[in-house]
This record gives sequence, C-alpha cells and structure tokens, in this order.
Amino acid sequence: MPGPSLQDAVSWLAAHADEAPALGAPLHPSKLGTKQHWDEVYEREVKMFKEIGDQGEVWFGEDAADKMVEWVQEHVPQTDANLLDLGTGNGQLLFRLSEEGYTSLTGIDYSLSSIELAESILSSTTQHPKPSINFFVSDILSPDPDPRLTQKRWKVLLDKGTYDAICLSDQVDPKEGVRIGELYPKAVAGWLDEEAYLLITSCNWTRAELEKAFITPQTGLIFHSLVPRPSFSFGGSTGSSITTIAFQKKKTRA
Repeated sequence: MPGPSLQDAVSWLAAHADEAPALGAPLHPSKLGTKQHWDEVYEREVKMFKEIGDQGEVWFGEDAADKMVEWVQEHVPQTDANLLDLGTGNGQLLFRLSEEGYTSLTGIDYSLSSIELAESILSSTTQHPKPSINFFVSDILSPDPDPRLTQKRWKVLLDKGTYDAICLSDQVDPKEGVRIGELYPKAVAGWLDEEAYLLITSCNWTRAELEKAFITPQTGLIFHSLVPRPSFSFGGSTGSSITTIAFQKKKTRA
C-alpha cells in the first residue's frame, strides 16, 4: 500500500485546527519529512514498476503537473533551456516537459530508489525521440553541493512538493541551529542566474507564506507570477488547496 501523501498532512491539519500552526509557523514534523519514508515509498514503487509497469503516483495529480508545464511553455519557450526538477520522484514532470519538446532536463532526488525508478521508466519509454533527461542522486541541502548543480546555468528550478516535504522534517542543521526547511529557499536560489525562475507547487503553504519564505535579501528572489487555481472561502479568507507560484532572481547588473 502507498504511504501517506502530502495531502494527508493537510487533511490532518484541517481536522485538528486547534493544533494547527499559526500563519507561517513551522509545520508539525511528520514521517513525510524523513528520507527513510521516501526510500520505502520508492522501493515499493520500483518493485511495482518491475512487476506490472506501474509508474507510481503523480504528486498533487496530473492537473498540477500540467499547470507547471503550461507555465514553462508560456514563460520559457526556448526548448533547450536548462530545467532542473528538485526532488524528482518518478520523474513524471520531466517526462511531461519532454513530450512538449524540452531537451535539457535534469532531475535530482536524495533517494536512490527514486532515481532508480525514474531511470527505469526512462529506459522503458517508447517515446520518440527518446527523452533527453539526466537523473542523479543529490541532496539539495548538502553542505558540499554537487558541482553538476552549481556549475550549470539553470533557467528554471521546478519544485512540486519537495519544499513541503522538507518542511515536515524535524532535522535541525547543526551549524545554523534551525530546521532544515528554513535553509531551503537560500540554498536553491543560489543556483539561479539573474532573471532565472523558481516555480514551486505547494499544498502546505499559502501564497503569502511562500512569499515570506522565498522573497528575502538572502535569496535575491522577487515575485513573478501566480498560476490561477480554483479558490474557496473559509473564515473570511480566500485561498486554494494548492498554490503554484513563480519567483525570479533579481537582476543586479544594469
């Protein structure tokens, strides 16, 4: 059976409103924030793929992935632009971009089983021409960043649920003394060239909370655009169950 999804964490918060964190406060730690959990999830999915060809779950559903692909097509039409999927899982977001003609695609994940699954799907695809996707294991928050990440000129960083999962970790960085989710915005922003983008989809954070976390002097990011989604009203506030927002690295040179 699949493990609990990020949506499960959101459902828990809704059912325990009196225990939910204040706006922008750290999330309650969950096993969804542990590497062990994701290793177990992708080990099962690798097994299922080998047995019956099941490619695994598309986090947040096909619509969320499609919205991100459509955003990339609108704002980065150059199909040879370097795109990096942070926490790629089964690689489905990159496979969708490949179907639209994008040719310089990279997916990273800290789970070896995730990369094994994504590479197995890539090897078995009948898509022609074969997708040009590079998958490899890498920890986004490693104190020694992989040079394959830091030396490339990324046009778009893609995050579909990865920031959510990291924010559910109770791991504290020994040097900074804060939970590792607080280090994520600065870490990934550091890989972006001027005027490049971070496109993030979250079910745990609102637009205001994401802007607070990512638009800081340390990241050098500014708001670029919000992907429209169906909204609902509750308690006098309006929001949506999933937020997809794009940030852009500020231009510092004239």
